[in-house]
Amino acid sequence: MLPLQLIFQGKTTTVVPNHVEAREAVKKGGDLTNSENHWSNQTTMKWFVEKVLDPWRVKKCKELGLDSSKLKMVWLIDCWKVHTSEEFRNWLKENHPLVHYLYVAANCTSKLQPADVVLQGPFKHGFRKQFEKWQSELVASQLAEEVRPEDVELQVGIKKLRKLLIGWLLSSWSELCEQVEMIQKGWALCKLGSIHIPCFQDAAMGQCL
Repeated sequence: MLPLQLIFQGKTTTVVPNHVEAREAVKKGGDLTNSENHWSNQTTMKWFVEKVLDPWRVKKCKELGLDSSKLKMVWLIDCWKVHTSEEFRNWLKENHPLVHYLYVAANCTSKLQPADVVLQGPFKHGFRKQFEKWQSELVASQLAEEVRPEDVELQVGIKKLRKLLIGWLLSSWSELCEQVEMIQKGWALCKLGSIHIPCFQDAAMGQCL
């Protein structure tokens, strides 16, 4: 499991939390950043490579006793417009030549991308479980103070949740990291080992273009 990149909505970095959980996420190799609409873009994707992907490659090489200055990585990504843009591909080639991208053909992520096939469902479920636990405890604490049910307040504004959600996401991610067999199953279900990579990549790029 790669570390997380969390993108918060805002024009400046002031929207990015800097509390204990946030620092813990960064310590684990994650990246906390921002964009104007909280969607990923050219800038945040470059940050992902710089702060998450390539450091993970170097770390794994060190763990395996391999030379990180020579060992290449194959990065399986979908045909999103930023991934396939000439700007991003040229930047990747110039700045991270050891990271080789391989596109999943358009409309095939549900069959050929492990994250979609097996990881995202449990990850989102774990996050939702953390939120529902916090929400139920909030309601229970108000009822314990003899607040009338109709007067119970659910604080679900983004300003309140921004700090909390990092801890929830980190907890769900940590639990999923321990599910080694499930992660391996996701790769097996995609049957990527049986695909002839050059042909697959050419077909994917052809369809994308």
